[in-house]
Amino acid sequence: MKNEYDALNLASMNLEGLDDSPLSPSELNALKKQLGRQGMPFPSRSPGRPLLALGLAAALAAGLFTVGAAGRLDWGEALTNALGMPQDRAQELGLPGESLALTETNGDSSITLEGVIGSGRTYYFPFTVTGPEGSVLGGPEGCSFDEAYVLFEDSGSSACTLRPLEDPDPTDNQLSFVLEAVTDQDVGGGKASLHLRNLFAYPAAGGQYHDDTAQVKGSFEFTFRLPQADTSTLLFESPEGLDLGLAAPLTRLSLSPLCLELELTGSGDGSRSLLDGVEAALLFKDGTRQVIAGTDAAGENAAHLYGAGERILCSFAHLVDTDTLEGVELNGQFFPLPQN
Repeated sequence: MKNEYDALNLASMNLEGLDDSPLSPSELNALKKQLGRQGMPFPSRSPGRPLLALGLAAALAAGLFTVGAAGRLDWGEALTNALGMPQDRAQELGLPGESLALTETNGDSSITLEGVIGSGRTYYFPFTVTGPEGSVLGGPEGCSFDEAYVLFEDSGSSACTLRPLEDPDPTDNQLSFVLEAVTDQDVGGGKASLHLRNLFAYPAAGGQYHDDTAQVKGSFEFTFRLPQADTSTLLFESPEGLDLGLAAPLTRLSLSPLCLELELTGSGDGSRSLLDGVEAALLFKDGTRQVIAGTDAAGENAAHLYGAGERILCSFAHLVDTDTLEGVELNGQFFPLPQN
């Protein structure tokens, strides 16, 4: 698990009665109290690494995202490069992306949540930050937020990874990001709220909020409904479970262009972390073997591992065209994809 990249938001949530209107400040505070916290600070930059760059050489310029027919989010070239797949191909795989175009203003700054791409338990949220007129956002050592997370309706836990994208104009007052979020439940079609607080540049003091020194100050909240789609393919299922040397026997394995999902059962080895011993690779029809988790996983191919309850999510760094795969290798066991 890339701990330096993952902000784990573990909380029990009860959002019954949440209607289709955005949350008011009082409603959001009440929700936070239900969660037992006043927001989840986003992790500081890992020493010696560009802030959450993850090898993504992409640029999101102002006006990059546009609304297509029926609320479709037109990705544009930069977002296509960031996600590693043309939008037309992603649409064929059930991931067209939906436009949200929600803008929140705080003082003389604003943030626009452009849209949402994803399904099931994994989602990408591209957004653009606009600072005060004449200001310059970011810095040579990178930047981050005091808080950057998503709350999902009917979800017990979630984890978020912030991906700042290359700034096409370092002298202007705009920056763009993608917030990746995974959750332990299938939340497709449900409600979600995205929360951001205080964009600040490094170097900066750690372990505290940057209310006075942030380049874009204040909190920004967005409430919206997620797209509903099933993009996963079942590779294995057995109530008895299969012993692969994981923390517990494997009972279910499924694959989507977004991630590989493992479900375990039984008490297993209580002395081990849920994520211990996961070795996974994608096997392509052209003979390529791409290691995504384990001791040999490195660079931009490495997936992010998240564990919650009896489920492990291996979220891919880029979208994967599942039609080009022969199967998945998990701890030495080959699981073929159903062939059309």
